[in-house]
Amino acid sequence: MSILRFRGALAALLATAFLLSACGAADEENQAEGTREPVPLTAPPADPRMQETQGFWRASTLPEPLAAAEFSLPSEAAGGESASARLEVLSLDSDGEFARLVLAWLPPVAEPALGAQTLTAQSARAGGVPWVRLVDTRTAQVLEPLQGESGSFDHEAPPQVRDAAAAETTRGACICSYALGEDASRSGKPERTELIFVDFPAPEGGRVDVFAGEWHEPLSDVPISTDEPFMLPDDGLAGFRMLSAAARQPSPVYGSGARYARTEPLRSRTDHPGGLIVTGHGRVREVHIPAGALFGQDSYELDADDDLLGGLAGILDAQAAGGTTAVVEGHTAQRNDQDRALDLSERRARALARELESRLDSDLPLEAEGHGAQAPLVPHADLGGAPVEEHRDLNERMTLRYVPADGADAAELPDAGAPAPPELPEAEETETAEGAALSVLLPVPGEPGAAPGDEAGEDAAESADESGGERGHDDHDDDDESDDAEDGPRSLRLDVQDAEREGDIVTVRLAFALTGEDETDPEAFSGQDQRGGSFGPNLYAAPSPAVPGAANLALTAGGQQHRPLAIGAAGCLCTEVAGTGTALSTQPSPMFARFRLPERTEGPPVIRIAGTAQFTLPEELTERIMED
Repeated sequence: MSILRFRGALAALLATAFLLSACGAADEENQAEGTREPVPLTAPPADPRMQETQGFWRASTLPEPLAAAEFSLPSEAAGGESASARLEVLSLDSDGEFARLVLAWLPPVAEPALGAQTLTAQSARAGGVPWVRLVDTRTAQVLEPLQGESGSFDHEAPPQVRDAAAAETTRGACICSYALGEDASRSGKPERTELIFVDFPAPEGGRVDVFAGEWHEPLSDVPISTDEPFMLPDDGLAGFRMLSAAARQPSPVYGSGARYARTEPLRSRTDHPGGLIVTGHGRVREVHIPAGALFGQDSYELDADDDLLGGLAGILDAQAAGGTTAVVEGHTAQRNDQDRALDLSERRARALARELESRLDSDLPLEAEGHGAQAPLVPHADLGGAPVEEHRDLNERMTLRYVPADGADAAELPDAGAPAPPELPEAEETETAEGAALSVLLPVPGEPGAAPGDEAGEDAAESADESGGERGHDDHDDDDESDDAEDGPRSLRLDVQDAEREGDIVTVRLAFALTGEDETDPEAFSGQDQRGGSFGPNLYAAPSPAVPGAANLALTAGGQQHRPLAIGAAGCLCTEVAGTGTALSTQPSPMFARFRLPERTEGPPVIRIAGTAQFTLPEELTERIMED
């Protein structure tokens, strides 16, 4: 999506002022270097118009929300009890080029209060900058917040925006205000409602989902207005925490100070037996083949099984829509010599395109493109920059990209000779938690793990299998210690709370919790390596300490593994980073994951958890997500 059109004129100034005041002036040198100092709110007199709304405190003069959801997490500040808040979307308005989202964060009347910092990215939590994305399911695009230079922006500068690469954007920067509130053990009547604004490229459609933070489900189907800016009431009951001491309010010009915009494709992913991976992006379908099944290392001379080549041509004959062009793409893993990687990928693409064209029964035109390492299927590296070796073969691939014909039958996919995924032990069922459909035990967290599928990971899986799938242990554990761990404070229970289907999208809701006598273990996951642990490697969290996420879940049915919907190679439509961080509590920490599940899928559906364990969904949930 291009964002290069310059705005012709400034919009009219807002009629009412945002009643905020700043403590001190920002250091100009620090601002130039991209550091941001929060501007605290002054405390206005108590106002009787702060009122209780559905169990939360809210300024009575704010407009009715377009969408709302309750956020709830176990909180260390509340001694492991659940803290909550209500997130409301007050406005999402577009001027045709940019859009502004305005959120309200409401504390509860009776329970401990969850702080707005839960909306920030775990890797940039100290900065207090919210991480919010817009999911446009109609165009299968995810819009990230606009960003300025060096993590900062001039709120008075006109937008001069260009499309950005991943290296030029970060989860710790946006054209936005702060989300600084911390958890409080007890709630009380606030003096004002905390507001947050975030600016985006304008979505193409009229509705989007709002994905706020990294762990909570998106707020669905939020309508977008046109040229109807949010007007802050002038009663002092609500306000923003601005990033600059020089600003008391967001600029009336959407996108002011912005220099970068970035969108990511929303892709489904299905791993098929034999090693082929099929992804979908809107109406486009992509079939990914390991490059090693077609070419030798660093070679562009085809050296492939005849059945594989014939099968790939058969896919295009059976599925590609007439009157369209299919594209053969070459991709490589990340390499030191990017020019050489790009040249290799282009030569491979041309070689494979020539071979497939000679085997086609149809007159489908083929084009060849090489992308080097610029379009990975999965992240090349973690957030610390360390290469992810187990992803090299996934990114070193060839891709067939085409538009399938309406109603085209799925072609039988050939075998690329990739090894089958490792067998996982069955997770042991335990007493079902309140509100859950099924509860199982996972390996005990706290010991450094290994990557799923490697030798150490397989040993751990075998160990869990021998112990009934209840937990993993290493050779230093003795029987007494293992027995104690079963009921000890580091036991991990996974609750299957719900599953539902809307069209071809399936949402699975889970939660994990501590079992045993202790109420909370604040460092339960801190000893785990990011490449292992109960939920597998988490490449969307900071490298240390390890924090669990749902990106490594798979919904398996009919021999196919469906992965959570991916946001390019930079995220997933799932709990990317658990809201509780490294902590475990007896109160459940929620997780979710969304999958695209074809209509014709054989059951029963099985959830695979990284390289740890698997279990079959309960019958009541199976009936909700499997088509007749």
